[in-house]
Amino acid sequence: MEYSADEILKRFKNNAISGVLLWTLPIVVSLFWNLDQHNQTVIELAKTQARTAFQKDLVYRSWSVNNSAVYVPVSEHTPPNPHLSHIKNRDITSNDGQRLTLINAAYMNRQVFEIEKTMKGVTSRLTSPNPLNPVNEPDEWEKKALQGFSADVKEISSTETVNGQQYLRFIMPFYVEESCLKCHYVQGYKIGELRGGLSISVPMTPIINLTGKHYSTIWIGHVLIWLLGVVFIFVKGRDTMRNARAIYESELEAQKAREAAEEANIAKSRFLANTSHEIRTPMNAVIGLTDLVLESKLSEEQRKHLEMVKESANILLTLLNEILDLSKIEAGKFEMDNQDFDLYSTLSTTIAIFLGQARKKGIGLDYKIDNDVPRIIKGDSLRLAQILINLIGNAIKFTEKGEVICEVSNLQSDDSRFVSLNFAVKDTGIGIAKDRVAYIFDAFTQADAGTARRFGGSGLGLTITKKLVELMNGKIRVESEPGQGSSFFFSLKFEPGDPFNIDKQSAMEPVLSTAAVQAAAELHSSVRRLKILVVEDNFMNQVLMTNILEKYGHLAVIANSGRMAIELLKKDKFDLVLMDVNMPEMDGLETTRIIRTSNPDELDANISIIATTASAMKEDRERCLEAGMNGYVTKPINVGELIRTIREFIPEAYLTKIQSDTGSYEKHDSVINVSEAIDRLGGSLDLFVQVTRLFIEKAPLQMKELSESFSLGDLKSVERFAHNMKAAAGTIGAYSLRDIAAHLESAVKSSPDKLDQIFPALEEELKKVLEELAEADMEN
Repeated sequence: MEYSADEILKRFKNNAISGVLLWTLPIVVSLFWNLDQHNQTVIELAKTQARTAFQKDLVYRSWSVNNSAVYVPVSEHTPPNPHLSHIKNRDITSNDGQRLTLINAAYMNRQVFEIEKTMKGVTSRLTSPNPLNPVNEPDEWEKKALQGFSADVKEISSTETVNGQQYLRFIMPFYVEESCLKCHYVQGYKIGELRGGLSISVPMTPIINLTGKHYSTIWIGHVLIWLLGVVFIFVKGRDTMRNARAIYESELEAQKAREAAEEANIAKSRFLANTSHEIRTPMNAVIGLTDLVLESKLSEEQRKHLEMVKESANILLTLLNEILDLSKIEAGKFEMDNQDFDLYSTLSTTIAIFLGQARKKGIGLDYKIDNDVPRIIKGDSLRLAQILINLIGNAIKFTEKGEVICEVSNLQSDDSRFVSLNFAVKDTGIGIAKDRVAYIFDAFTQADAGTARRFGGSGLGLTITKKLVELMNGKIRVESEPGQGSSFFFSLKFEPGDPFNIDKQSAMEPVLSTAAVQAAAELHSSVRRLKILVVEDNFMNQVLMTNILEKYGHLAVIANSGRMAIELLKKDKFDLVLMDVNMPEMDGLETTRIIRTSNPDELDANISIIATTASAMKEDRERCLEAGMNGYVTKPINVGELIRTIREFIPEAYLTKIQSDTGSYEKHDSVINVSEAIDRLGGSLDLFVQVTRLFIEKAPLQMKELSESFSLGDLKSVERFAHNMKAAAGTIGAYSLRDIAAHLESAVKSSPDKLDQIFPALEEELKKVLEELAEADMEN
């Protein structure tokens, strides 16, 4: 923005006012401090005068006491003291016939005090809790003061207002001495006791008047210093604002240049995102149709060529996905999810994806999690998996011998609100030259010019990885030596997770291979034929979807647009709608909203609608759900994912239910789904054998602990062991056992009275699983 003369003046005024206020604050503090010190000085002067009066009176009193009192002529001013009538010879007559009366110390002091009051205005008086003369009776202030004397308190003072005048009231104690008993023995005093005090009232006005010049000097000095500071602020501020105008103008030019660059960068990112999205749609058809043709009868040469086509298409799709991710991040459209997830499961699933590649290259692949790393944490599991997939995939690509290992350790943060974890992906590969390490995270950058020719790749993987780590408020670094391998380290913070929310999240599941899907189809050959409306404007995708659905025994009806879909739904009855999101004229979101708000007499507004789109971001999924869609399948279409999603929303076509007073759970067609379990483990038969043998070893012990907890009524332990049984059963493909364990786990809170009915079903199903695993192990 440009700064006009008025705006510059306004900024100058604001800055000047702020400067004056900041300068005024210490001046005011100093002024009040000095005035307070002045007041303390006035009070100390008054105390000094009071102490002097006390010492003078003490001298008079000491002289009188030491001389056993004195006799003076009787007069109107000095009559005989009636309070000394108990003393013999109080009154005597001199040789010349003059009448004399005894004057003790107290009597003498009273007469001296009257003279002092008249001459100096200082009021002194003797006072005692038990006076001989009622005149010496203490007032309220003196009573409190006399009660406050102790071995440590030698004097008491305070400023008081009396008859509109300010006085310093001061009192020091008198203690009984032997000479005092001559007059006061009748009161029962003992030597050393508190007999009373000398109370002195010093008028403050004369002292204030005396020190008034210093008071005025404090005020005048501070005002002058304040004025000098204000002048300096205005002069300096004027010069500063003159320079600011030039700086503002130069910054304005720089800001315009930055904004132009950012707009260009965002436009580039949007163009790349849109372009890659448009290319993904035909790539979906290429990959899908190639898969279908590969499953038909082909000659060796045809199969070889088609496999090359599929491999090339997958490479191109990977590049498109990387460009899409990078452009989404740069355009600010990349959002993070925050859900509870199982870190161990996420890591093992990610490792399983690469087991086949590692085995094919003859290198080791493993992971290690420290014992103090929590299993359940809260964060974005999919983005964490994407980071690990990029790093592990890179490590395997550039490692010809040795091993790749992923390690997770706990950084032990002091903040209990977070779990700080350090991840390390280490390999024994080709390494990175020192002069290239600094640039390894730059876009389109690889270790050297020959890397792309030898290993392929776009050079975007590590760039995306770094940006993802930073979006998750983490840091990433690399250590590497040429020929010695590389180690990538990144640290992230997660929130502590809640184990009971794990089953509610959208967990990352491994994608089923075509062979596993075929095996699943054979297991469910008795499924009901579904009539599915496919809303898709791309011809190749129409062919692909029709072939997939018909292969699984379903009927596919094609609608080229959203309007045609609405017309077909009005005329005919369908079990499910597969809705493309991006279509001309009326897209899938608008079509879905019209269906959901339609008249029930015209079409089924509650029909299940599954979105099919190449946009795989969190906000895209949320837009689909907000529009009224039930599910979400990304393109390129993964056959296993598509069939599982259809099965989720039309379960009665695939499953039968066991209904009882214990609730319901799925009855699967076999005790163990071996093909799907192997596919979940990355296609590794060896890993499946290891997992199942571990299950045979551990499951009976888990069941024993579960039984003991159940018999003892320890529901918390029952819930925990049931949860562990559920996870283990799902890993080996024992889905009926998994479902019963899940039902037992949820019943702990919802229906604890029915646990004794569910428990036998769990024991029976576990027995079947162990028997089938034992038979399979013997056959092998």
